[in-house]
Amino acid sequence: MLVGMLATGLAVYLTRSAPTPVQALVVGAVAAVGIFAWAYFDFRTEPREGS
Repeated sequence: MLVGMLATGLAVYLTRSAPTPVQALVVGAVAAVGIFAWAYFDFRTEPREGS
């Protein structure tokens, strides 16, 4: 989760001079990728019953 927050913060920083709609799209996309990556990692590392 920390890496996702850092990536989102970096996207905000790198798009600081871009128009607001562009910044919102880029930051939203980076945040969404971070959320899905964290959810996938969490799913893959969850202990399974009967394994």
